[in-house]
Amino acid sequence: MIFGGVGFMLNILGLVDFLREVKVLHFFILIGGAIFLKMMYGVVNKEVKDPITAHPLARKFFYLGMAVLATALVMRTYHLPYYKVLLYLDIFLQFVALGVSFSFTSEPKVNEDILDS
Repeated sequence: MIFGGVGFMLNILGLVDFLREVKVLHFFILIGGAIFLKMMYGVVNKEVKDPITAHPLARKFFYLGMAVLATALVMRTYHLPYYKVLLYLDIFLQFVALGVSFSFTSEPKVNEDILDS
């Protein structure tokens, strides 16, 4: 699904020549690496299943990116100009969401029993 989305966005942005130069194996390695990092993060922090949707700020950027992507696709359907700008903005927002989800840790839980002693 991710591979298809990346290919679709590269095609919309007119980067098909770039897609032809880069072997498909590179995309599989990149996506596999991202999935592996996500799985390792899940192993390290058992409370968080999906870092993007679990972190409140990352979730906002993720859903904002999805809204921008939907708007760009509607603009493309009706042949409105500047939809490519929105696609680049969506890529940026998704990178921000991913970065925020991995860079900020959740607040440590305070043990109330220790504070009451």
